[in-house]
Amino acid sequence: MSRVDKQLKVLQLVAQSTVSHAIATLETDLGVVLLLRHRSRVVLTPMGTQICQQAREVLAQLVRVAILENAVLPRAVFVFLDVLLALPVGE
Repeated sequence: MSRVDKQLKVLQLVAQSTVSHAIATLETDLGVVLLLRHRSRVVLTPMGTQICQQAREVLAQLVRVAILENAVLPRAVFVFLDVLLALPVGE
């Protein structure tokens, strides 16, 4: 199993409550609402969409550099990536 495969397995260990807490903390820290929470779904606000897209770009660059340097990324990167990939961009 490659390093990337091992790191991706970490994503399966992240609890939904951890993801929810991380997003709520980010909203508080930034002083903006990133998600509109409805009973049956969650939708990104316009600011949430901008931040999500920029964060995806930054993380993609980080992953590319790690691969080039044969480096192991910290677990936090994959937790954040998991959050970003779960968000409904463009709705």
